[in-house]
Amino acid sequence: ENNPSEVLDTSLTEEERLQKIIARAGLASRRGAESLILDGRVTVNGNIVTELGVKVRPNKDVILVDGKKVTVPDSENTYWIALNKPKAVLTTMEDDKGRDTILDLVPKARELRLLPIGRMERDATGIIIMTNDIGWIHPLTHPSFQHIRRYEVVVSGIPTEESLNILRNGVKLVDDDRPCSPSKVKVIDVDNRAGLA
Repeated sequence: ENNPSEVLDTSLTEEERLQKIIARAGLASRRGAESLILDGRVTVNGNIVTELGVKVRPNKDVILVDGKKVTVPDSENTYWIALNKPKAVLTTMEDDKGRDTILDLVPKARELRLLPIGRMERDATGIIIMTNDIGWIHPLTHPSFQHIRRYEVVVSGIPTEESLNILRNGVKLVDDDRPCSPSKVKVIDVDNRAGLA
C-alpha cells in the first residue's frame, strides 16, 4: 500500500508543449505561437525560450508573451454551449441600437466570459457555439483552416443556373477586388405554388 506522503502530485508533472499552451490561451494559432517562440517573445519562469517542443506545466510555470502573463482556462471552469439562434437576434454581445443579441438568450454569457465562435446574420437561424475556451476560436473560425460551412436558404422565385453559377464561381463583393471562395450550390426543393426555392 502506498504511503500518502510518497504519492506525487500529478498536477506538478502534467506537461504540455509551450506552443499548445499559447494557442489554448487564444493568443495565436499553433503556428503563430511557434513564431512567437522563435522570435524570442516568450519567457518561462524568467527564461527566454526560442526552441520549439519545450514542455511546460501551465498551472505551475510562469509563462509570459511580450511581458504579459499567459492564462489558460482550467477544465472545471471551461464551458461550451450550443445555441439554436432564432431570427432577429444578433451574434454579438451588445448592440447600440437596442436590438436583441445572444446575450439576451444567454444572460450569464458575460459572467462566464462566453464568446460566439463565428457569426451568423441577424435573420439567419441555426446553431451557434459559444465558449470561454478562447484558444479554440481562432482554429475554428480562421479561413486558413478551411472548415466547410453549410447553409440552407429559402429564396423568392426559382434561381436560374446563371445565378447559381455566380455563387459557384465566387461572388465579388462591393469595394473588394478579391472574389469570395467558390461555393457548392444546389437546389434542394421547389415550391411552385408559392414560388419559393
